[in-house]
Amino acid sequence: MDNRIIQSKLRRLQGGAPPRVLDLFSGCGGLFLGFHRKGCVSVGGVDNDTLASLSYAINFHQEEDKQKFRLHAASKDITQVRPIPLLKQLVYDSPAEGRHYRRRSAMSGIYTRRASKVARDPAASRSVFT
Repeated sequence: MDNRIIQSKLRRLQGGAPPRVLDLFSGCGGLFLGFHRKGCVSVGGVDNDTLASLSYAINFHQEEDKQKFRLHAASKDITQVRPIPLLKQLVYDSPAEGRHYRRRSAMSGIYTRRASKVARDPAASRSVFT
């Protein structure tokens, strides 16, 4: 990686910005939950499972505008994803004009079978699902 890019990232972190994570093979976000608890921000999750991708978006991106939420909620095949265009879509595109999309599950925090273990953890439900 270009040294200028690394230096730019270090300056951003030293300035107090939170670390950003692109979660590959993300499932519903169980692994990222640990990063989230330590102050990291998700720039997106990549998973080919439709329900897991939707769960990840609900867990970590429900404050995004409707268009961006849909990008996060869409399943993505890691063999077909080109990293730079994906990051440009998830991170750098400007949000739709002031509209925000909030979504809550009718399933009380259990979004998929994969998420059920995380969702049963009281600490997880306080930090992610509220």
